[in-house]
Amino acid sequence: MFWAVEKRVKEPLVPFSVLTRRSVGWGNFAGLIAFVTETSLAFLLVATLIAGVANLVAIVGFMVTVTPGVPDQEQGLATGLATMSQQVGITMDIPIMSAIVTATVHADAGQPSTGILTGLTAATGVNAVLCHLTAFLAHTFLRKPGTSNYTIELAEVVA
Repeated sequence: MFWAVEKRVKEPLVPFSVLTRRSVGWGNFAGLIAFVTETSLAFLLVATLIAGVANLVAIVGFMVTVTPGVPDQEQGLATGLATMSQQVGITMDIPIMSAIVTATVHADAGQPSTGILTGLTAATGVNAVLCHLTAFLAHTFLRKPGTSNYTIELAEVVA
């Protein structure tokens, strides 16, 4: 709906030149998943050092991916889109992972003493699968077509 409306207006809220950049699109997708998967772990489990460091790397990585190569006058917009992905991911995370825990606990009703642990394990497994899938997709779609180079090059970051 947003896309259809924005294509028809004289001055869209977000120019399509920004939305169609691979770095902006896939960077925001990676950021969304980073927050969809990590926030719940902080609430459902005692966060481990490895999970915390991995999440930090994902967050910095997605923010760095979104902005290089975007014209100066669109930097704020690209950063705003990244922040929006972060907020949407945080909003989605706990309800989704809590639903997985709850569904698993109810399915394991015959063993109430292990139900919570099984539910937490299932939610953590879903988190891990989503993280690996996102890493694969970002790795695949952020490459420049026909090369092994990625969209973000050091020259773009420095410039």
